[in-house]
Amino acid sequence: MGVALGRGNGCRSESNVRQRWVELSLIVGLLFYLSVSEALPDVPLCPSHYFGYRCPTCGTTRSVWCILHGDFGTAWDFNPIGYVVLLVLGRRIVVLSASNRGLNELLENKWVNLTLLSAFLTFVFLRMAAVF
Repeated sequence: MGVALGRGNGCRSESNVRQRWVELSLIVGLLFYLSVSEALPDVPLCPSHYFGYRCPTCGTTRSVWCILHGDFGTAWDFNPIGYVVLLVLGRRIVVLSASNRGLNELLENKWVNLTLLSAFLTFVFLRMAAVF
């Protein structure tokens, strides 16, 4: 579930804060890169593609790129899981950067986690059933 929020004194707390900022920087940096890039990143195809099989997550990177560029229909066609990925990343950004403990507890609630997991698994199931 990511990096624990350290509340103690000493190295362990400083290490946790550093890890949180590294994770936050990587997520924000990736989303920034995808949002300002003019073309899809040259990401190698999923290995399952070479065997003629589309895995449930094929097209997720392209889907996220299209969402960040406002092309929502194409994003859905590539893979609807991209929407769930952006929700999870957005939630993680808020959890890592918010100092409000109540907001963190709300966003890290088990029901929020179960809802996001259910949405992801629903799209995986529908994708495997060739609905999309």
